[in-house]
Order: sequence, then structure tokens, then C-alpha cells
Amino acid sequence: MSDTGGHIDGGNAAQGNASWWSVLGWAAYLACSWTWCIGMFLPVLLVRDYGIWGFVVFAVPNVIGAGAMGWVLREGAADRIVEKHVRAAVAFGCVTALFQAYFAFYLVKIVSDAYSPTPASVGGVPWWDSIVTVAFLTGIGWLARRKSGEQWIASLLWIVSAGIGTYLTWSGQLDFVTVFVPGPHASPIGLVALAPVCVFGFALSPYLDLTFLRAAAGQTRGAARSSFTIGFGVMFLAMILFTLGYSTLFAPIANGIVNSVVAPRVVSLVFVHMILQLIFTSWLHVKQVISKIGITGVRPKLLVLVGVVFLGLYVWSSSYHWLTPHAGLLAGEIIYRCFMSFYGLVFPAYVWLCMIPTADGHSGIEGARGRRKLVVLGAACALAAPCYWMGFIERVEWWLAPGLGMVLLARLLVRAGKPSTRPG
Repeated sequence: MSDTGGHIDGGNAAQGNASWWSVLGWAAYLACSWTWCIGMFLPVLLVRDYGIWGFVVFAVPNVIGAGAMGWVLREGAADRIVEKHVRAAVAFGCVTALFQAYFAFYLVKIVSDAYSPTPASVGGVPWWDSIVTVAFLTGIGWLARRKSGEQWIASLLWIVSAGIGTYLTWSGQLDFVTVFVPGPHASPIGLVALAPVCVFGFALSPYLDLTFLRAAAGQTRGAARSSFTIGFGVMFLAMILFTLGYSTLFAPIANGIVNSVVAPRVVSLVFVHMILQLIFTSWLHVKQVISKIGITGVRPKLLVLVGVVFLGLYVWSSSYHWLTPHAGLLAGEIIYRCFMSFYGLVFPAYVWLCMIPTADGHSGIEGARGRRKLVVLGAACALAAPCYWMGFIERVEWWLAPGLGMVLLARLLVRAGKPSTRPG
């Protein structure tokens, strides 16, 4: 993480002393770029299964891990990361955008299925199936035409989401009490096994996020520290506390049943918050991927692959409910959890094994040393994947410990070479 370099796109903001308005704009940009379908929905699943401690295990490493990036990176380090690891960063952006798209379709489906008996004139949601997909793509298309303005759009979006959360809180519509009831999987062993995986994922995955790297490169180091601290310690924290408030209300919806105590108006407002954040996050990542994709040399193939996957996600979101639930999980949630494996295993493992310099300063995947790192990365992920499946899909969490342990120990296979070793 100690790499140095120049600017990535739009880096002139890093020159001179940044104003507080600029810092706050970047803070909102960071908070909204990180308010994914993870921050808006994973706490629903964790609180459902583990109670309040599931949220704590998620929130603490998330806020600290993302916020620490502004303090860890030295001046210009973000550019060096993009230069050395552009393919991994582009892959991160593509998977993230596809994850948001899948979740948008999945969200529409589970909410419409849960509230289909409710008349649309009262706030029911059958009509969301047809219009949300159009709204999602139209929103991204409209934003894609903009060349700048991410910070003020993010600030406005954060105010809208915070306003919705504040209104629902003060009107007594959210539930911050039931979250303290232990869930059916709230065993100490399960939480102890889950916590290190959350720390590993949230501490390392941010370093492949092109939106974070852009924010770090677009500011001085002091301004970046301030914006990352405020963005995650205040603004993003407020977003996930909002998620905590509606987590027990949305848990039945995640299970495919309607929660009769939740007014359709509340569901509609939370839905608006989710869709707006999904559109913004997708736009930011698509924009950054497009700006970098020419460097990778795989543009046509990658675009075709993304298009095919996008179409597959759309078809899947319309038909997943035909599949039989497994281990108490609906098929749609299983796919959601499989997407999560990228951020709990694949991407942080790449940072751990390929990005963090060895003792002799080697970083990256070029040359013989780099190829060896990729082989170790592939082997480690392949060996750990069954353990992660057992932990997250079969819900036998203690399996996560040996899975993560294999990835951590794989670092021994990419340690510094002998002095006679040719640099990679």
C-alpha cells in the first residue's frame, strides 16, 4: 500500500489547500459510493440470524476499514495502485456494478411478491416490476451523460437518504428494539468465526475500489484523511444505522413473506432510498471502469461478458423463485451471498497476496514473481471456497476459520525472494 505515483483522472483538486466544502463533497461521494446493496441489505440478514451482534460484526470493520484507507495511502499511492493493478480494479468495478443490478432486480421481486395482495392504489408494489428496471437503467443513462458533478449529486443524494431515515425514525416507523433479540444462529462460535472474515474483507477490499482511489488521488493527503474520516465515520455510519432500523422490518420480506406490521408507505420510502443509492453506486463504478478499461487490453471481450452476465441476472431475477430453497435460504439470497464471496474472499485475497508489497518491495502481478502470486491466489481461493460455502450457504460458520486460515497462510508462499531472484 506504500506505492507512490501521479494523479488518476481529475486530480487537480489535490493541488492547494482544500476547502471544507470540498472535503464534505468528497465525504458524501465516498459515503454514497460505499452505500451498496451490502450496506443496505446485509445487516438485514445478519440481524435476522444473529441479532445486534451480527450488525456490530458487520459495522465496526466496515467503517474502520474503509475510513482507514485515507490514512494508509501516501500522497500519490492511489495512482500507483491503478497503474499496477488496473485489471483487478476493473474487475472489482464490474462485479460491483453487476451486484447492484442483480440486487435491484432481486429487491423488486421479493418486495412485489411479498406485497402483491396489496392494491397498488394503497402503496402496493406490483407495478414496480415493470418500472424499476426502466428507472434503474434510465437513471444510470442520465448520469452517464454527466462529465462531472459527482460530489454535489452525492451530497444531494445523501441528504435525501438521511432525510428519509430521519423521518421514519422520528415518526416511530423503524424498529431499533427487536434487533437486540438474538437470532436463530446467534452462537458465540458462529460470530467468532464470522468476525475475522468481515475484518479481512472490509479492511482490504476498499483498495481495489476505483471510486475510493479517485477520491484519494483527487485530494491532498490531509484532505483525504478528513474526507475519508467524515465520509465513513459520520455519513456512511448514518446510512447503515438507517439499515439497522429497518432490518427487522425487512427480514420477513427477505424470507419471502410479508410483514403485516410494516406499512406499504414505509416499504416504499426505504425502497426509494435503496434504488437511488443503487443507481448512484452503479454509475460511479461504471464511469470509473469505462475510464480505465482501455488500459487493460481486453475491452471488447469484457464488455461482451458484462452484457451477457447482465442479461443473465435479469432472467435469473425473474425466475429464481421457482428454485427450491436450500439450507433455509431462498435461491435469490444464495446468489446474493455468492456475490458477497468476491468481497469476503476473492478481492481481499488479491490485495493480501498480490498488492501488499513483500519485504523486498515487490508488488504486482508482472513477471515470474507476479505469475507465481496469481497461481498462489487461485489455489488459495479454490481451497478456501468450499469452506466459505459451508460457512455462508450451509450456515456452519466454524468452517470459515480454516477457509480464511488457508488464505492468510498462503502469504508465506509469496514472501520476499532470495537476492539472486530476478525481479518480477
